[in-house]
Amino acid sequence: MRDESNIPAKKCTRCRRWLPATTDYFYTHPTGLYDLQSRCKRCYAEMHQEKYAANPDAFRAAARASMARSLERHREEINTRRRAARLSPTTPAAVVLDRWKRKGCRICGETDPVVVEAHHFAPVGRDRNVSGVCDVVRLRVELLKCIPLCANDHRRIHAALRNGHRGAPIDDLIAFLKSRV
Repeated sequence: MRDESNIPAKKCTRCRRWLPATTDYFYTHPTGLYDLQSRCKRCYAEMHQEKYAANPDAFRAAARASMARSLERHREEINTRRRAARLSPTTPAAVVLDRWKRKGCRICGETDPVVVEAHHFAPVGRDRNVSGVCDVVRLRVELLKCIPLCANDHRRIHAALRNGHRGAPIDDLIAFLKSRV
């Protein structure tokens, strides 16, 4: 139990009651006496209720605006964390993707992970863009649906798909492109 004999008293400027100068009775305020507000918590609540009763629409609008700002800050923070996780080369997902890319292009054999991309050979089963996956398990599942191709050969595959080879098995497309090189 707290010894209240050593606690200083503070007078509420609204109700004029003397109360212990603690956070049990007063909200904190950095410039107030004892770092506490000048009104007690009960008077502060009554004053807030009176202001709300006088103009509830303004309070609701302010609350909606505050919530929207808070939600926007929350979204920005989450997006910043996601970008940091996605861009960091040391995250487990980035390491898995880098190792997968180092297997090299299935057509020309290029092994530079900067230019090797993931080509979904079954677009129907495509769940997401590989570069945006941060979870290692999801990334591995997605990479099972892909083959590594360098940027040039990836463009050539898509050009071949647009030019009448749609529906052809990926191995036939790779053989077709290898025969043209």
